[in-house]
Amino acid sequence: MKLTDYLQTREGALKENRYSRIAILVMAMTVCVLAIGLAAKDTTVVMVPPTLEEGSTVSATAASRETQVAWGMYLTSLLGNVTPRSAPFLKQNLTRHLSSRLYTSVTESVDRQIKDIQQEQISLSFTPTVARFDDELQKVVITGELVIRGLRGQEKRELRTYELGFVTRNYNVMLNSMRITQGQFDARAAREAMEGES
Repeated sequence: MKLTDYLQTREGALKENRYSRIAILVMAMTVCVLAIGLAAKDTTVVMVPPTLEEGSTVSATAASRETQVAWGMYLTSLLGNVTPRSAPFLKQNLTRHLSSRLYTSVTESVDRQIKDIQQEQISLSFTPTVARFDDELQKVVITGELVIRGLRGQEKRELRTYELGFVTRNYNVMLNSMRITQGQFDARAAREAMEGES
């Protein structure tokens, strides 16, 4: 008997109906599993800012190394390039990117430095020469030349290193630790400082 003839009979129609119900049930369960998986998946945002040559990612709880280095460059530019007129702008823009762990200590320190900069009429200029992510410390390390200019034109130049640790909360990359030193990056001193913090 041919399949088409069989399906035209009552018994064939009932069997086809039974198989169709099973297939529909399996498809409905598959759709439910996919919907649950889609709802539980963390969204990852892929960005390519102008300062990066390749893509960087930010998820709800983590940021790629490239993203952290880009944020480090942005924050060191804020911290290292200050004039008496731009000092209030520094505080306003820096505090938005601080974790609760650093907020109080950094804002107090920035307030003191702003007061000194405005009273003494000095300006800071930072030019980064090295920016990288240190895998061992899990921090961004940025080294460059800091130039301090006084009102009468006198200049003081020094090599400065910023060690910046970031956390990501709800897709927001925030500064969670900061250590500023004079001179080149010293990995051993940085490890000792980290061990002293914990």
